Amino acid sequence: MYLNVGWVPTRKDIGYEDVYKEAPQLRNFTYKDYNNVQFYDPMVCTDEIYTKLAERLMAAYARKDLLDNPEGIAKVIAEAAEETDNILKEAGLYGEK
Repeated sequence: MYLNVGWVPTRKDIGYEDVYKEAPQLRNFTYKDYNNVQFYDPMVCTDEIYTKLAERLMAAYARKDLLDNPEGIAKVIAEAAEETDNILKEAGLYGEK
């Protein structure tokens, strides 16, 4: 799974040398200190944010009009960011400067 989708493992009982032979760049993303793995703070809206972002990304990957279209890609990202901001605001978790 690490090699196919880039899911970063948090297991210290597995060796990844076979993966590194095929994709040496992944070595930089493997956790070195399993005692200090930091994840996002749990929030009530995390699942909603992840699910909606994943839906947007899946739809964007299927859009042929985004090929060689940095402006279109930027628009997709901006819309996703706005949706995430709104979810955080509704949950009272949006931080402003």
